Amino acid sequence: MKRLILIFSIFVVYLSCSEDKVVNDNEVKDPLYNLFTYLSPEESGIEFKNELRDSALFFVMTYEYAYNGSGVAIGDINNDGLQDVYLNSNYESGKLFLNLGDFKFRNITLQAGVTGGIGLKTGVCMVDLNGDGFLDIYITKSGRFKEEDVRKNVLYINNGDLTFHEAAHEFGLDDMSYGTQAYFADIDVDGDLDAYLVNHPVGWGKQDQLNIDIDDQGKYYIVQDTQRQFISDRLLINENGKFIDKSVQYGIDNVAFGLSAFFGDLIMTITLICMYAMII
Repeated sequence: MKRLILIFSIFVVYLSCSEDKVVNDNEVKDPLYNLFTYLSPEESGIEFKNELRDSALFFVMTYEYAYNGSGVAIGDINNDGLQDVYLNSNYESGKLFLNLGDFKFRNITLQAGVTGGIGLKTGVCMVDLNGDGFLDIYITKSGRFKEEDVRKNVLYINNGDLTFHEAAHEFGLDDMSYGTQAYFADIDVDGDLDAYLVNHPVGWGKQDQLNIDIDDQGKYYIVQDTQRQFISDRLLINENGKFIDKSVQYGIDNVAFGLSAFFGDLIMTITLICMYAMII
């Protein structure tokens, strides 16, 4: 009986060693094995935490987008060939980290003046809006606020010296919609960037409903409803540096719980990916 137990034990040890050898062989053959290296905040200098605080106004049962996060933007803000990082925060200040090289970053948020301001920040992107060769920062906002001004999106124009100045109103981009994210592309093919703002309704009852009617000639048309202006997506056309709302003219009226968008040359059609459906 003892001999049997000894033989069984040796067999189990042999199997264990064989399995380890297979794993090690696979690790060597797998080109993705050990592809990434973890860097702690102490090593990289990037220390950030987006804290979500439940309240009567910001809770998933009263505000559907409460837990959707706030986004990140990566781009070379000072044209030194290194990618810098902006981490957006829902409730607190966002943080801009300057890439020093060798995976070392420095927090320059206060120096740069790009905290994001008050309100609930929901998205961020870097884009050269004024064509001066330096990336600017655009932040979208949302939230159940009675004061509409709290939802105004902010635009930080790059001064070229690691500082920015706020100019959303100057460019016509201080939109007060319930925003999720903004996208920029030359929609009308005139050589400058236009804007598409993905927004969302507040309350489950208004999603996926086109606000249309039919006239005496049997033709459908979009009804301009002032109560929908903050929840429908927006298309802003750049006219000599000023972004003009052309949503109705271009037929943008899709009140849905949108999450993101992308541009493609599909007969110059904007495709919006929604939570429930794809609207083309």
